[in-house]
Amino acid sequence: MIQLPQPTETLLINAATVAGQSPLTFLDNLLREYLDDQADIQAAAQSLTEPGEISLDEMRLKYDL
Repeated sequence: MIQLPQPTETLLINAATVAGQSPLTFLDNLLREYLDDQADIQAAAQSLTEPGEISLDEMRLKYDL
């Protein structure tokens, strides 16, 4: 079990209630979203280092944006 400071626990319970979820489900969903976001950030950072990237101006010209 995780021990949370009382103000943090109160915030968690209130946010979970507003979301219509139990605090455990709410935390589980937050953690999964965070991990998904971190994976997306890592993939984006990796794609920036791969060859073949084009500038924003080149992309606008290429795709008529």
